[in-house]
Amino acid sequence: GQYYDDNAYIGLNFKTHLKLAEVLSAVNTTDAETAYGILGRRATSFDELKELGVSIIEHIPEEGKQWPFLNNALNEASLFKEYKDIGEILSEHDSIAFVNAKDSARKAFQKALDTNPASSDYIELCENIANEYYLNDKVWAKELIKKHIAFEDQVQYKKIIDLASMDDLLGDAEFTKEIVKNAKEQCSGFDDYLELFNQMDNGST
Repeated sequence: GQYYDDNAYIGLNFKTHLKLAEVLSAVNTTDAETAYGILGRRATSFDELKELGVSIIEHIPEEGKQWPFLNNALNEASLFKEYKDIGEILSEHDSIAFVNAKDSARKAFQKALDTNPASSDYIELCENIANEYYLNDKVWAKELIKKHIAFEDQVQYKKIIDLASMDDLLGDAEFTKEIVKNAKEQCSGFDDYLELFNQMDNGST
């Protein structure tokens, strides 16, 4: 290419090589795509594949270019956070990643749930699944909140009330009332009410 010769850059570490591809994208798209192609053959770990896919989304936003790397990252994932991260990326960039990227985002989120998540993990996923800028699946998000509530001694009432009430998330007034009612029903004495008040007041668990 005009600016890129892989033989000259083969000794670079992955992150530096990626930065070079990003710089090239501003001056010569063909050379940048060549650099990204070489990086695609170098990337093997989940983090490298994810980073590569996100970089291409930002610097060469052409539909389909990012998918092989994000798909490989999804295949390499094994942890809750990894599946969640890929699901978030795919659902947020549905319009440019590839056709029906949200279907794969849903698959990633489901795989995250299959990792036996902690109580707080349901809340993290719920934010992405409910958000109108991500998966925008209100029904599934409500199911996750209910599963979180099933962890009776670990319920983060402030967070789930916010999730249920905010317009860009669930925006469900009736469900919010149900959560508040459930919270009060769990209180059996002064200390319980005080703990609930402090949680609501501070937004902590």
